[in-house]
Order: sequence, then C-alpha cells, then structure tokens
Amino acid sequence: MRHQARYPMDKLPIVFASDWLPASIAIKLFTVSRWSHVGIIDGDYVIDTQLMTGCIRTPIEEWKKKHSDFCITYIDCKDKQKAIDFARAQVGTKYDWRGIIGLAVRKGELQEKKKWFCSELVIEATGLLKKQNFRASPQTVWFLSQCLDLEKSPN
Repeated sequence: MRHQARYPMDKLPIVFASDWLPASIAIKLFTVSRWSHVGIIDGDYVIDTQLMTGCIRTPIEEWKKKHSDFCITYIDCKDKQKAIDFARAQVGTKYDWRGIIGLAVRKGELQEKKKWFCSELVIEATGLLKKQNFRASPQTVWFLSQCLDLEKSPN
C-alpha cells in the first residue's frame, strides 16, 4: 500500500554539469562526484552561481554551450514556484567564498547567509534542508534528486 507524504511535493527541474576546468576537477575529486556544478531551471533559463559573478540567470541554450557534460533531472521540493521565486530573488547576490572554504574544512558555520555557491542555492530553494544546518556539494544534490522521493514512504 502506498502512503502519501504529509505535504505533497513538487518536482523542481535542475541541471548538473561537469567540465575539465581546474576548479571543476577539484570539486569532483573533493566531493567524489561526477558533477561539479548544479543549477535551477527556470523556463528557458538556468539560475546558478559563478565564481566571479555570483548568482546569475542565463538562457539555457547559452548555459549548455558553456558546459561539456550536463544532465537535466528533478528534485522534490515543497513548492516549485516558491523555489523558483526564491532563486530569482537571489540573482545578483555574491558568491559564497567562505562557504566553499567551510565545505573544504568541514565547518558549516563559515557560510554567509546572503551569499551562495551552486549547491547551497539549490538546497535552500527546495526547502529540504536549511543552509545553516548542512554542507552540501553537487554530489549531495545529485543524491537527493536520485534517491529521495518524499511522496513515498515505507509500508
């Protein structure tokens, strides 16, 4: 018998990327992941973060040209539109350099509250975890998108 979750979940489209740039290679090695980057699909755009520019919104076709390997999938979230609205509101914010250092040294408290790196942005938008309580990498988001289905619960 299938049980419904207490709250219905929406599926948020997200995109993962992997490149051969030095930063991408370092992220993949450090996180033991195929993926070094993740973003939120917003219609014909991708909302993600870049090292030098922070949170941006890029046409998806332009975004695809920048990445040699990518995969589009979905992740459960409490409210898809709220997640997209949250991500849109972050466009223009700075990159979370302290958070990346915290991820590397396993100190989540180094994260900046109003700055983002890619996986922080996606996880915070979904509402599944709170930024101050986790150290998320693209691998964390991949795991959640592939293994977590909050609409299903064990019998």
